[in-house]
Amino acid sequence: ISTAGVVQTLTLPTNVVIDATIRGQFHILNRQLLFTRAASINLWIDPETFTVRSMVIQTPTAKPTLAASGTGLDNGYRAAYSFGVLDNNGNVIAESALSPVSDQIQLTNQGISYTGIEVSADSAVNCRVLYRTLEDGGSDSLFRLAIISDNVTTSLLADSTPDDALGTTVADMTLMPPPGTVPGTRLSLAVVHKNRIFGIDWDDPDSLVYSQAQSFSRYRVSNGFRLTGDGEDEYGGQGFLSRREELVILKRNRVIRLVGETED
Repeated sequence: ISTAGVVQTLTLPTNVVIDATIRGQFHILNRQLLFTRAASINLWIDPETFTVRSMVIQTPTAKPTLAASGTGLDNGYRAAYSFGVLDNNGNVIAESALSPVSDQIQLTNQGISYTGIEVSADSAVNCRVLYRTLEDGGSDSLFRLAIISDNVTTSLLADSTPDDALGTTVADMTLMPPPGTVPGTRLSLAVVHKNRIFGIDWDDPDSLVYSQAQSFSRYRVSNGFRLTGDGEDEYGGQGFLSRREELVILKRNRVIRLVGETED
């Protein structure tokens, strides 16, 4: 129901279904409405447009292919890309984890063409974000090179962008998709605490994952805890209590207090 009291019909993304036998959970983070547990993937509902999108975009599986094209660059380069969602002002408001990183290409006063850039099956994806290393190619850092403003194009030709023109936006290479990103996985429980989403894996109830601060769509590989203890049962986390500075995790035979000291 809108703020004007008008009933709004929500359209689910393509191939997303709600399991009527599972009770869903709604959450609010940064004024965005989230739905977990009952849907085949976690969902994000925009409260202004009532657009329903995947909460976390699935990761590309294909690495880009780099080839020499044009002039202007020297030494070695690698690249990767992500799936993204652009708002009406051209800002990237959601982004997947990175694709596999390409093989390195070695250049001598040549440019780069990029092919094999995957098209997302997610109907909400309307761009791909391409990242490239600096000229040594062996660095772990990839910098934003270009935004391909569609979900159709599979190539980008004749990149001769010098390193100092790449800007400062660096790809987070530690992101991972949490349970509920792809069908067949699911969060059994979730809660908003300290501007993050905390969730328990349906298939591994002793696995706790959490998002980056102020984000419902970014999860790092290191963002998680095991809830197991010696001699404990197989039922894992059974509930959450968000209480001021601490998150209480309820198990059948134990209570766990999680207290954070920093935003990271």
